[in-house]
Amino acid sequence: MVAATGVLVAAAYYVITLRANQKTTKMTLETRQIQALLEYNQERTSIELPLYTQFMKAKWVSFDDFYEKYGAGSNPELFSFMTQLWNRYNISGLMIRDGLISVNAYVEYIGDAPAIVWDKYRDIILEYRRRFHLPCYQSGFEFIAGEINRYRIEKGWGAKTADIEPAVIS
Repeated sequence: MVAATGVLVAAAYYVITLRANQKTTKMTLETRQIQALLEYNQERTSIELPLYTQFMKAKWVSFDDFYEKYGAGSNPELFSFMTQLWNRYNISGLMIRDGLISVNAYVEYIGDAPAIVWDKYRDIILEYRRRFHLPCYQSGFEFIAGEINRYRIEKGWGAKTADIEPAVIS
């Protein structure tokens, strides 16, 4: 009887400990997610609006035309801005893909601009992949744009498209 009671107490202790560890793990993940979003938001506030406006109003007829107008050699300031923004979206997309940040938290804290930027620059990025043999180039950016649009559609908002001016820069 004493041995059976000991086994029951040990099992109950194990279950309680396991649940406490699960709660701690969940809280740690949520804390990391919030910290990442807050850091991202701080970085976002440093975006220069004139550059963002120029970036979103850019026009081209082909990849070569794009590269001639907005490449590193012809427009280094805008090229640098574009590269940094794309990389930021890429990392955010990879974090969403890997479960480090949820898409709903991203949209609610930061906004849905990656979807509109992807829509505008999709063909350019895909051509970068093809021309420079970079099959995974900006794959996280592509992922976040798709997830944001899925989230928007689930909410009944419709997909974000490039003919709509972004309300929030993220």
